[in-house]
Amino acid sequence: MRKRRVFALLLALSLVVSGNGMTILAAEQGADVPISVSQEEAGENPSGDNQEKEEAAEGETKKPSADQDTSDVTKDPSTEEEKPSAGENPGEEGKPSEGENPGEEENPSEGENPGEEGKPSEGETPGEEEKPSEGENPGEEETPDEPEDEDGTEKLPDGDEVTPPADGEPVVDGEEPVAEDTEAEKPTETADEPEVLTYKSRMVDFMDDTGMRITYDANAEQQYIYVVDGNGTLTGVKVKGGTEEEPTETPADFSGNVELKQPEEGTKYKSIASGVFGANTKVTYVKLPEGVETIGADAFKGCTALKGVYLPGTVKKIGDSAFEGCTAMSQIAVPKTVTEIGASAFKGDARLHMVFMKDVDYCDLLSIGDHAFEGCSVLSEFCSDTQFLIPTKLQSIGEAAFKGCKAIRGLNFSKTKLNEMGANAFQGCTGLTDLTLGDNLTLIPEHAFDGCSALTAVNFVNGENLTIDRWAFANCYNIKQLTLPQSVVAINDYAFQGCTKLTRVQIGYDKINLTKDAFPVGEAKELVIIANPGSNGYDYARDNGVGPDADKYYKYIIEDVEGAVKADGKFPGGSVWAGLAGQSAFDQNINKANGGKGVKSGTEKYYIYYKANEGYTFDDDALRCNGQPMQKEKGAYYFTMPEGGVVITAGFVADTPDNIKGKTVTVEFSAGTPLQNGLMDEYGYLGVELKIGQSTRMFLLDEDGKTIPASKIVKLTSSNEKVAVVDKNGVITAAGTGSGEKADAKITAVVKGGDGREITINRTISVTTAEAKAITLKASGYPESTSSVEIHGPADGIQTLAITKGYVSREGLSFTLKANVYDGMEGISKKLTWSSSNSKVATVKNASTEGKDSSNVVSVPKGCEGEATITVTANNASGAEKEKVTQKFVVQVYQEGFTLTSSSVTVNPNETSGGTIELISAYNKDLDKVGIKLYEEESQGKAGGISSDFVATYDEESSSANCKRFRIKPVASTIKNGTYKVRVGVNGSVNETSFMPLTITVKRTIPTPTIKFNSKKVKFNLFYKDGRSTEDSEPTVVTTEITKLGSAKIEKVLLEPLSTKADDKLFLENFVIDEEESDLSAGKVIIRRSEGNNGNLKYTSGKKPAVTGYLVIYYKGYENSAAKKMKVTMPTCTTPPSYALRETKATYPANSRIQTEFFELYDKKSKTKEQVVLDGRYTITEEQSDLIQNPGPTIQPDGTIKIGFIPDKGKLKLVLKNQNWDKDKDGKERTLSYTYTVSVSESAPTIKTNPATVTVNQNYPEKAVSFALASNQKGVEIYDSQVFTPVITRSNESEIGKLDVQYKDGQGIVSIKPGQTVKNGTYRFECYPKTGYVGDGTVKKFNLSVKVVNTKPTVKFGKGSLQLNLAVYDNNNSATAKDDELYIETSEIPFTVNTKPEGYTLAKVGGGADETEIKCTTRGKADLVNHLNFVITEGDPEEKTSDMLRVSLKDRNLTKGTYTFSMTQRYTKPGMTTVSTKPVSFKVKVISTNDIGLTVAAKGKINLVNREGEADVKNGIIYTPTLKNIKGEITDVKIYDSGNLEKESQYFDIAMIEEGKDAGKFFVTPKKTVAGAPEVPDQPGTPGTEEKPGTPEEPDDSEKPGGSEGSGEPGNPDDGKEPAQPENPDGNSDGDGGTAGGGSSEGTPDNGGDTTGDSNSSGTTDGSGDGAGTEGGNPSGSGNPSGGGENTDDNTPPATTSGIEGIGTSLLLAKTRAAKALASSGTAEAITVSGAAKTLETAGAASPTPPVSREYDYASLNYNQEYMVYIWVKVKGYAGSPSMNGGILSKAVKIKAAQVLPKVTTDKSTLDVYLSTKDYDATFVVKPKEGSVGTIETVDFLEKDETARDSFRLTQVPQADGSMKVIVHLREAVGFANGSSNNVKMYVKFRGQGVNTPETATSFTMKINVH
Repeated sequence: MRKRRVFALLLALSLVVSGNGMTILAAEQGADVPISVSQEEAGENPSGDNQEKEEAAEGETKKPSADQDTSDVTKDPSTEEEKPSAGENPGEEGKPSEGENPGEEENPSEGENPGEEGKPSEGETPGEEEKPSEGENPGEEETPDEPEDEDGTEKLPDGDEVTPPADGEPVVDGEEPVAEDTEAEKPTETADEPEVLTYKSRMVDFMDDTGMRITYDANAEQQYIYVVDGNGTLTGVKVKGGTEEEPTETPADFSGNVELKQPEEGTKYKSIASGVFGANTKVTYVKLPEGVETIGADAFKGCTALKGVYLPGTVKKIGDSAFEGCTAMSQIAVPKTVTEIGASAFKGDARLHMVFMKDVDYCDLLSIGDHAFEGCSVLSEFCSDTQFLIPTKLQSIGEAAFKGCKAIRGLNFSKTKLNEMGANAFQGCTGLTDLTLGDNLTLIPEHAFDGCSALTAVNFVNGENLTIDRWAFANCYNIKQLTLPQSVVAINDYAFQGCTKLTRVQIGYDKINLTKDAFPVGEAKELVIIANPGSNGYDYARDNGVGPDADKYYKYIIEDVEGAVKADGKFPGGSVWAGLAGQSAFDQNINKANGGKGVKSGTEKYYIYYKANEGYTFDDDALRCNGQPMQKEKGAYYFTMPEGGVVITAGFVADTPDNIKGKTVTVEFSAGTPLQNGLMDEYGYLGVELKIGQSTRMFLLDEDGKTIPASKIVKLTSSNEKVAVVDKNGVITAAGTGSGEKADAKITAVVKGGDGREITINRTISVTTAEAKAITLKASGYPESTSSVEIHGPADGIQTLAITKGYVSREGLSFTLKANVYDGMEGISKKLTWSSSNSKVATVKNASTEGKDSSNVVSVPKGCEGEATITVTANNASGAEKEKVTQKFVVQVYQEGFTLTSSSVTVNPNETSGGTIELISAYNKDLDKVGIKLYEEESQGKAGGISSDFVATYDEESSSANCKRFRIKPVASTIKNGTYKVRVGVNGSVNETSFMPLTITVKRTIPTPTIKFNSKKVKFNLFYKDGRSTEDSEPTVVTTEITKLGSAKIEKVLLEPLSTKADDKLFLENFVIDEEESDLSAGKVIIRRSEGNNGNLKYTSGKKPAVTGYLVIYYKGYENSAAKKMKVTMPTCTTPPSYALRETKATYPANSRIQTEFFELYDKKSKTKEQVVLDGRYTITEEQSDLIQNPGPTIQPDGTIKIGFIPDKGKLKLVLKNQNWDKDKDGKERTLSYTYTVSVSESAPTIKTNPATVTVNQNYPEKAVSFALASNQKGVEIYDSQVFTPVITRSNESEIGKLDVQYKDGQGIVSIKPGQTVKNGTYRFECYPKTGYVGDGTVKKFNLSVKVVNTKPTVKFGKGSLQLNLAVYDNNNSATAKDDELYIETSEIPFTVNTKPEGYTLAKVGGGADETEIKCTTRGKADLVNHLNFVITEGDPEEKTSDMLRVSLKDRNLTKGTYTFSMTQRYTKPGMTTVSTKPVSFKVKVISTNDIGLTVAAKGKINLVNREGEADVKNGIIYTPTLKNIKGEITDVKIYDSGNLEKESQYFDIAMIEEGKDAGKFFVTPKKTVAGAPEVPDQPGTPGTEEKPGTPEEPDDSEKPGGSEGSGEPGNPDDGKEPAQPENPDGNSDGDGGTAGGGSSEGTPDNGGDTTGDSNSSGTTDGSGDGAGTEGGNPSGSGNPSGGGENTDDNTPPATTSGIEGIGTSLLLAKTRAAKALASSGTAEAITVSGAAKTLETAGAASPTPPVSREYDYASLNYNQEYMVYIWVKVKGYAGSPSMNGGILSKAVKIKAAQVLPKVTTDKSTLDVYLSTKDYDATFVVKPKEGSVGTIETVDFLEKDETARDSFRLTQVPQADGSMKVIVHLREAVGFANGSSNNVKMYVKFRGQGVNTPETATSFTMKINVH
């Protein structure tokens, strides 16, 4: 028996069970283990069984098996070391307690009971499974440790020994070890036998972030040798072995659990290669060290036994296929630093169920590669240990990334930046039930969710324009309802193929592109598509027969939360059905109505009834209608039947006790600010702070994170219900603060646990007063079923209730207006005051109300007409951000039918077109056959018949289907100025109620433009026919600019004579208007000379040029009498060309023969005196001359004038003509005359040399110097046979003969004879000239002086210095060189050479006589040149490169210092003597420092405003680089956002300037982004842009919290009673809803700021927070995505932007139709913007036409934010550090994103508005000032100018040239007094402009006169 116990003890000691079921043989702490034996060989036995952990969790105790450790899973190493020795008593954990003796007596005796850990405790009796069976021994914890010998064998109590199993030998259960003689077993030690190297093992436990616990040998790593390559990659691990004398290294064969560390010496590794663990089938867990940044491709691929890996917080990338095929891996914790998960990274990991990442909102994961998790069929937790979450920063998901992940239940991308998804991304995710898409996604690709058969809810957010591609949702046959917002713009074929249960599709975007098979029309038998009339969706539904049918009956379907249909609504826990109020019996349910056909769609309310079976409770949290939470009325849930029917989701919860124990309850709040800076006790936050009227829900959660059912909550109470009240569902509402500004109440919750114990939890609710920041108004109780009463405008802006006059002519109307007040995003309670601007149209019941949901009754009296504005005001305390907050609601009673867009028109009798009025129809009545007639007003003393003063004609060309335009013209053009009133009748109707009043203002005006004649200040040169200024210039034109035309347009411009006189008519023959070059639309008129009369100007009879006449401007639509006639005189001058003869006189010998001369003309105004080349336009003649000519003058091909003559005293006169020259006033051709004066001499000519002295440099002996001979008389020929005789003197007789002087081909040459050297000096030669002179006398001799010099070329160095760094040389030569070349640092300096010899080549540096010599002149350092490389190169003048001296280190054998060198350059030429320069000194500085860096100096700035039309170089920063302690050429440059060089900057681009004055510098520009680019988060360490209320910026991403529904339950259907009243009859405390909903991110222009809410933002388990709330969102998630912002709970907080106010002026519908008509008729799209609007975005229903999209060039940058960047350069010849990518990095460089706002100008500075004409619209245009660049995006009143905002609203029409046309509309109430003149300041926002308050933006002042 003792042997069995000892054997069992040995087994227990050999096994340690890890937390996840892994096992490993753990040697006793400190035991000696041979280092050459792997862990597997040492007895490791891994196991994959988790059964023990699961059973322990269930509270059961089972017999330990042979491979099971019954000790606590997490061990303390110190505890293991304290095992009892002989004579000691073990402690509680299965060891004998005090007084017990180890040994046989330890087995439980009769009457003893084992304890909780499998050991009998006092008074207990072990169960059958707990008793040791016969032949078994208790485990380790039941047997005391036995004494142990030094050799490791254990002694039996009687002294016998037992030998443990051999290493690696299996142990068979029941097999007893054989006790042997100790002596025989002891090994014999030999003195000379080498001792095997051993190490001390140390087993430790470790738990990673996923909760996985493992045990490993922490000391095994001491024997590892890490193999790290030059790139910092771990390529292998070796194990030390052998003996001290003969050590060995073998590749590690890892098995079991392994820990790696960084090597203590040498290079640390950053990456793991595939050769370390790849395809290892024995390793079970790997713990990696800090410093690892990349898990390389295939690193753990095929590790089929691998269950987990610990990744340190330094990991940034998981490479391709890194964990592919790790089929045993069940969970892994990924650090939040990881930015990329590569392709196939976890592909095929079939057991992987959890990928845990902390801080889902802050983890850095950006991309998931193709197939990354394909085939991970049980993956259900992602970025969480309980659910599947998507990281907020994630931008891309690759193709098939999660294909076949069947365990994914829900996907919510609404908070992410996901903008790219690959095809098949989630194909085959059959467990996916709920999907919410994000607002950055533009394409759902092919097969993205194909085969997601459990998918029932798809929530689209209103973000970027989204296309659903082919088969995207194919075979998702459980989708029943789809609501497509404005952002879904296209659906391609087969997108929903196989979605056979699809019953209802609501389409929001009217212009959606639907292909033929976009929807499964034939497959989905019950499909109904609902879209706006006239839209593409409406046409699609009609063409395919799936449109709504008003006569069709619909039913409801009951489903459970899993999507299974429950027939007749019967669940295991009860039944659910729907019926009318009061009809609660099952047989009265509406599915049985109308003969079992159901009911028609409409506004009828149907209530939910249920009957719960015993033991079950109806689950309010699960109740949904078409996937959205239901509305409540009087405590009962109801719905209205839409087209397509409804799907009711319901369920029952079994009343089973839960296992709440002790302190496992936690408390969470759905809203409020945590108290005490978020400190927590064991239950959660200590409490929250609320504002009056704000609500929060107190969630009580069990240990599994599930909401504790109400049946387990004993009570919920408040200590002071005047401060805060709490209902039974835990909804807490802040009620008040008493007399102070803050008060507290204690909320007490008592929870009953499963063991019957009660847990009491106290929480503090701190209530503060609230500050009103916004008010929303919602109307209800008006007849919604009639088109006579409609509401328009955004939910958070000014809405208009439009009522037809016919409706109130029968009876009055009352409705309820509910006000919600918000402090930021939260609803609050506040006192409100109410007023009406027009009590004749609308009155309010109460002047003031108070409460969170204040309501008032508005009454509209019978028979009224007009408009009233209801103003609701909340007053804040003094010093608040806004002391007064208002919201308005417009009540409008209008005449139905046809209406005019304006009740007034101005007619100008001078205009032939008349004034224009527009007729539109209300509710799209047919305009096709509609005409109008004008009738007299009876009040003007006329009979009221057809108007005799005016007539209306139809303008078909400018009309459209929605708007007809008519021209109002006076019958007689003589009608007087004044105001006329007429009535407009449609189709000849004389019914008084159908007449529409029209005021016609007759105002006879003509345009008074500003005319700028000859704006270019030019003149017609009358010397030329076409008026050009010079011979080679373009013909002159006179430009006339016509501006300030107002609304008039130029029809034509003519030139007319002053009178009918002949002289005056000549004006028209001289000048014409160039119609091709003129641009009348721009007011530009071009006048040029006429080509008539052969282009010659006509002169008057008085011989004056006819240059005066009229310029006449005719206007379109005006009588000719309105034309503008302006007297003009064409500017003229008469300026001939400035030509002159190059030579004007000459002397010839007497008796000369005929001479031929070639004369040149030159331009005197030319600086270079260039020749005027005479061509075919010119002719030359000679006037009567004193000389005989033969031949006469002719123009030569080279443009000279050739003439022959016999010289004599006299003059030659030449006359020049040109065919382009005009005639003069006498009709004669214009000419130019030139005179050449000739004289003769009787004396002989003299000859001279030029130059007088010739200099010869004997340093260039082969170079010949030339000279010329010249006579003082022309016509004397100098022969080539000249002889130069040296003048010999005593001093030069030996030298002068070495010079050679020749004269040939008209040129003299002086040179040194070959091989001779001549002394420096001046030598004289004389010559007796030989000429062709034949006159009297002899030509005298002349002298030539030759000066010989010996001048060497000189060298001059340019800017710069030579410096070399020994440290750079060391680093370079330790790097791996490519192509066997070392990296060399080269320093260079330019130089120039004076008198460089021509034709010679610069010799290389060397020691030869013909090579350039460089030597060190520093004392004692002559040999220094042997350690340096010198290279000298010549530049290329054409390439503009300089001569250059370069130096580099040849070796390391020199020290730091500054050394002086001398350089003598030598130039060589074949066959010639080498030329040397003068020696020149230079210095080389040698340093040794690793302080190598880069500094940059900045010039310029980044401008965020759109810079259209400007060169990009103007928008950026030029950096001048300076290298520190290194010389070399910069060959590459990059820019980074951080110093780790992982990814280049996402904000900026950088480039090197190649040429120009800034060549070699860097140019940094902002990256350009496409439309809708996603918002880039603030850089770490840099402040973000502060968002302030009132600034025209995008809404932030903050969610809008919601309330929760009332807790009242419906009545029992069986008792026939009405549904029970809720505890909160107002319904403002709605259910267990979460805090989801709310508009997130920025509003989309298409729906005026509507953005879908962030689904289930509070993470509620019941899902009631889910939904697609829009326009500020429904707190329960049921917001209307169509753009109206419908909110059934009335708790919608206002959007960050005000949106667009409803059209609150009279004739609302008329103006809407008119704006649409303008758009359809081809004019620019109009954007209606409220006076209170803060952005350009418009609000769905209120916007007449689609808005202009906002496309910023630099949307990724935030205005006024500073960005820290790093500039990296590559230097030629520098290897650099691998960590710096072989380059040099600058310190952080600060870049501030600024903006330079363009200036603006307006076409008018004054507007006139007329109070008597409410529909008067004043118009002006704002455009960038000349010289400014930008596109205007918004024009609005200043925020603080409430008077202007309340008086006017603006419509903006963008123009093609970047300007903005602004239309000013009057509101019902005008705050400016009649007769006042008001200077109103307005601001302008440009496209691309950063965040600016209106007060700091570009602004201008408009003067508004009120009449």
